Amino acid sequence: MRRKAKVRIAALGVVALVFLTAVAYYYVLGSHKPSPPPLVLVTDHKADTPVKPVPKVIYHGLPVQLKIPAIGVDTAVEYVGNTPQGNMAAPNGPVSVGWYKYGAIPGDVGTSVMAGHVVGSKGEPAVFKRLSELKAGNTLLVVDAKGQTASFMVREIKIYDESQQHNEVFTSTDGTHLNLITCEGDWDAKQRQYLQRLVVFADKSM
Repeated sequence: MRRKAKVRIAALGVVALVFLTAVAYYYVLGSHKPSPPPLVLVTDHKADTPVKPVPKVIYHGLPVQLKIPAIGVDTAVEYVGNTPQGNMAAPNGPVSVGWYKYGAIPGDVGTSVMAGHVVGSKGEPAVFKRLSELKAGNTLLVVDAKGQTASFMVREIKIYDESQQHNEVFTSTDGTHLNLITCEGDWDAKQRQYLQRLVVFADKSM
């Protein structure tokens, strides 16, 4: 009887271990998608302390490079989630852009969102310094891990106050979209952030 009880306990332990491993795998890969973040859009903080990097795992089909020929952007893509406050996290540094990994994959139906800084921690121009120069009809190109390119055409550019809530930035009812976010307006030294956000709305090209 004791031997059977030990075998039963061991079997239950194995089942529990498999279950916990599956749960961990589910969360690590980002399959657990939270609701869209509050639209207090990405903060360009001019941080003096390093931002903790988000682990980057390359999956086939996910974005690795963003190109914007009209303003000379050709940069790597990071994968970002949410801050502890529930906002979209900022990319780790001035050079790359951050793709919101809980949104659509660029080129898939839905809205994909990328964010970038306008200035680095030392005052140097950052990747989206010239984003406001874009015009309707300009092209955005996203290259994935397979080397395939999804092309988008700029539709419009909007400026929002930092606290405005606009679902259109992160969600859409139909179509395939890529929206780019950066900071705009005056610098608030007390809050250590810019007071407005500039959003470029683009739609997939045929």
